[in-house]
Amino acid sequence: MKKISTVAIERIQIFKENERKQLFIEAFVYKHLIDPATYQQQLDKLNEEIALAEINERDARIEQMDIQAAVGFGEFVLLNAPMGAIVAGAETAIATSNLSAGIAVWRRRLSNR
Repeated sequence: MKKISTVAIERIQIFKENERKQLFIEAFVYKHLIDPATYQQQLDKLNEEIALAEINERDARIEQMDIQAAVGFGEFVLLNAPMGAIVAGAETAIATSNLSAGIAVWRRRLSNR
C-alpha cells in the first residue's frame, strides 16, 4: 500500500475547502438561500479555513524539503566518506608536520637565549 504524503493530503484539503466555498457562493448568488450578513460571516470563515490549509500545505512542503536535504546530505557523506578520510588524513599529517616544525623553531629560540 502506497503512503500518501502530507503535502498531498494538505492539497486535497485545500481543494475541498475551495469546493465548499464555490458551492456556498453559488447558494448565495444564484439561489438566494442565504442572507447577506450570514453570507459574509460564513465566507470569512471559509477564507480562514482555506488560508490555514494553505499554510499547513506550505509547512508540509518545507518539512518534506528539509527531510530530503538531510537525506541527500547523509548520502553525500556516506558516499564520500573514503575521500573524506583521505583528505582528513592528509590535513592531519600537514598539521602535525607544521606543529613539529613550530615546536622546533621555539626550542631553537629558547635555547639561543
